[in-house]
Amino acid sequence: MDEPVRKGGVKLKNQETPHIKEKKLKQQHKEKFEENVDKAMESDAEKKKKGVILFSNFFNMCNDKVLNRNKTELQRSFEKETNAKMVEFALDLNNDPLEENDGLGSVVLSQAILRVLVSQRDRINDLEYELLEAKKDRSRIDQEILSIKKDRVSGS
Repeated sequence: MDEPVRKGGVKLKNQETPHIKEKKLKQQHKEKFEENVDKAMESDAEKKKKGVILFSNFFNMCNDKVLNRNKTELQRSFEKETNAKMVEFALDLNNDPLEENDGLGSVVLSQAILRVLVSQRDRINDLEYELLEAKKDRSRIDQEILSIKKDRVSGS
């Protein structure tokens, strides 16, 4: 019987066993998963930062007490830009494939609007109360003036 002939040289390729292939595949999946998690976390942090800035600008704009006739073109432009960015932000959240909650952008925008609405309602109620108190004071002062005039006329 012939013995197999050994050839000299270096073996260049190792055949991978199914076990080694499976290990490599699992490692690749793990690395891809971790990369996706990192991207999602970065994206989430960026969204939160952008949202904080936008909503801060929005609330400041809504609480601004400058009369419309006294606003500059720059202020008007800033308001339009802020509104557009808020809508864009909401749409981005709505269309984010990584976001589990459908319609999150609409919910966030609605919450911001409701917060401003309640704040404006409170401000209107305070102003209405102060106006009613001022009218009462005015009425009382008018009555005192009439009384003083009557006293002067009857005293002359």
